[in-house]
Amino acid sequence: MRNLKRNIALLLCTLLLLAAVPALATDAFSAADLNVNTVSAGSTPDEVRAALGEPAGTSASEQAATGQSQETWQYDGLTIVFTEGKLSDAQWINPALIGPRGLRVGDGQETVLKAFRMDTAPAETGVLYSAGTVAATGAPLPPCGVLSATGDAAQVLYLAPITPYGADVQADPSSYVYQSHASLTLTLSGGDRTVSAIRWSLGALAE
Repeated sequence: MRNLKRNIALLLCTLLLLAAVPALATDAFSAADLNVNTVSAGSTPDEVRAALGEPAGTSASEQAATGQSQETWQYDGLTIVFTEGKLSDAQWINPALIGPRGLRVGDGQETVLKAFRMDTAPAETGVLYSAGTVAATGAPLPPCGVLSATGDAAQVLYLAPITPYGADVQADPSSYVYQSHASLTLTLSGGDRTVSAIRWSLGALAE
């Protein structure tokens, strides 16, 4: 009976310790992660207005490479862009805003890295995970996460194709840059490397 009680006590202690350890994410970044508060990528102006209110200012333009119409809205510490009437880009420095997987301006590097998949044995320094390496360029093939750092400054970039790559990319992996991707960039600053800016977008990496 004494051994049984001791084993139960040890089991309870183990469970409490496990519950106190933050779980590492096992799934990679994807377009479904893109949000600002309750607004998601692809939202319409009316949906954004209902969630975030009226912008402080707006401007219209045309994307030079594609000729697509764009509209930029400015909020307090937040800039969003609509491409052909759909939310395609958001960048902010406002710590009150909640981004992909709950990340915010002010979060530490460890919090950022735990939010998405991270391989235990990366293929090379700075590559958090990837689908492989593009032989022609040496770049990691999306979906991927990359951490680059210089001194106190650092940047974490996540990329994922919006739709699975077709035969053209399979035949020539370097052509992935012409496909539409979701991207998320977190800028880390200061000695403690906290998030100072967040940006995400939808679109081709090259035109």
